[in-house]
Amino acid sequence: MLSGNELKKSFVMIETNKNFEKKKKLPLMLTLTLTSLFFAYVADRNYGLIGAVVAYTFFILISALQSNLLVSIFLIASSFLSLQFFFIEPIYSFSVNELEAWFMLLAFTISGIAIVYGRSITLKNNLSKAQKSFLFFKSDIEVP
Repeated sequence: MLSGNELKKSFVMIETNKNFEKKKKLPLMLTLTLTSLFFAYVADRNYGLIGAVVAYTFFILISALQSNLLVSIFLIASSFLSLQFFFIEPIYSFSVNELEAWFMLLAFTISGIAIVYGRSITLKNNLSKAQKSFLFFKSDIEVP
């Protein structure tokens, strides 16, 4: 059994880890956004607008698999805005003149949200299974 001091130290370590995770989010969001913008630019030059969309979707998938929900949602929003500003005519403007471009932006946003939502449901199911198995094994342990 843990003493009072050991228990207090473990809570301090948990709180320190939470603060560290909060500080890591902003650099991660900026790094993912700039990296995805670079790869989307390269893909746009080689394959056109579809290449940029695929590059952004790839980075949204990577962020959904490797990071948390906030980072993924931020990446979807920044990708939407950068697609609209840098790649869709008229360039360097947030206006979209063609209906086809609006449908493409809508489909891109919906697919990004679907990827992130699917990953969060998977994580939620895994967490509930882990909690159930922990409670099952915890009931087998006799506490003196």
